[in-house]
Amino acid sequence: MIPFWAIRKTILKLCRMKIGKNSFINLKSYFMAPSRLKIGDYTHINRGCTLDARGFITIGNNVSISHGVSIFTGSHDKDSHTFREIDHPIIIEDYVWIGANATILQNITIGKGAIVCAGSVVNRDVEPYTIVGGVPAKKKGQRSSNLDYHCIWDCPFT
Repeated sequence: MIPFWAIRKTILKLCRMKIGKNSFINLKSYFMAPSRLKIGDYTHINRGCTLDARGFITIGNNVSISHGVSIFTGSHDKDSHTFREIDHPIIIEDYVWIGANATILQNITIGKGAIVCAGSVVNRDVEPYTIVGGVPAKKKGQRSSNLDYHCIWDCPFT
């Protein structure tokens, strides 16, 4: 566990992860296939997240991913006698906020400005500026489309 973001970021880039300017990943996050993960600018991934990018994950700009979020692009064919792996991409557009301990399943697009409430399980696409919550996640409301912020984290020791 390397407590300095600048060093961790360099190592992740050596693993071919694409990380935009002023984006930040807290400690204790786990990555599968980092070369298939693209993170935009001013995006913050909090502690203890799991990102399975075997099927590709694209995360936009100004995205906040809260503590303990799990994002899974990979699964298995339950009917395959060889337990065949099945991978599908996940796209998280700009200004999305994913609440703590939410789970995002494969082959999902979360639209611009959407909010996924804490503890939710997303198994269907989320429309832009929609708030979803629950298991499975269902529409709970709408978010303002007037968004203009950056997710900035400037503590180098987390």
